[in-house]
Amino acid sequence: MIELFDTLRTCADIRTLGTRGIGEGPTMDFKERLSFTEQGTLTARTKKELARDVSALANAQGGLLVIGVKDPEREGEPLSAGDFVGVAVPETFARDLESSLLGSVSPPMYPFVRVTEDDFEHAAAVRPPLLFEQRLDDRPLLVGQVHARPVRRVERNRL
Repeated sequence: MIELFDTLRTCADIRTLGTRGIGEGPTMDFKERLSFTEQGTLTARTKKELARDVSALANAQGGLLVIGVKDPEREGEPLSAGDFVGVAVPETFARDLESSLLGSVSPPMYPFVRVTEDDFEHAAAVRPPLLFEQRLDDRPLLVGQVHARPVRRVERNRL
């Protein structure tokens, strides 16, 4: 996923995911749109959804979340030309997402965020850090109030 993230520099690059046979799966997630407040920050609900999505990808030992692309009807189905819808994200998006994940995911995570912009089209790609890039142990990332207690071995084996 690191190599794929590095190739997504423009909206045109994101459109080519379908021609490369890439669809949604355990390490690839698409999100059509995001909700922002009037001040241009992510809404609480969107922050929670993004925290769940990005931590799930991190727990799968890597993955990629692409924002501005419709979810395919069936998982694994490659993107079609009409699936790219674009999404406008404010300049503060990367910082807002990072602070949201720091406050809601345990242990804290610093994602890699890239916002693409071609003329009037926008999209974003988010990649959680891999184990060797940030995390010092193999504990799963937990979202919300769940991180108030240690994870039991039985729960960890279910992940």
